[in-house]
Amino acid sequence: MPYIIAVLLVFLIILIHEGGHAFAALVVGVPIKEFVIGLPWPKALTVKIGKVRISPFLILAALAIDDTEYHRVTLYKKIVIALAGPVAN
Repeated sequence: MPYIIAVLLVFLIILIHEGGHAFAALVVGVPIKEFVIGLPWPKALTVKIGKVRISPFLILAALAIDDTEYHRVTLYKKIVIALAGPVAN
C-alpha cells in the first residue's frame, strides 16, 4: 500500500509540474495541442476529452504545444513557460 501512495504522489507532482507549463502557455498565448495524463498508449485504453488525453497508466504527464506559435513568442514568454513548471512545484 505505501508503494501505491508513493506512486500517486509522484504522479501528482508531475501533473502539477506539467499543469504549470500548460497554464503559463495559455496565459502568454501559446495554444496547447494536447495535455496527456498517463501513458499515451495503448490508444485503446486512453480517453480523449477535448485536448486532454487520459490513460489508466498514471506514470507520466506531458504537454504538447503548438511549435509554430511557440517560435513566434518573445524570449521572455518562452522563459515564463519554461519556469512555470518548477515554480508550480
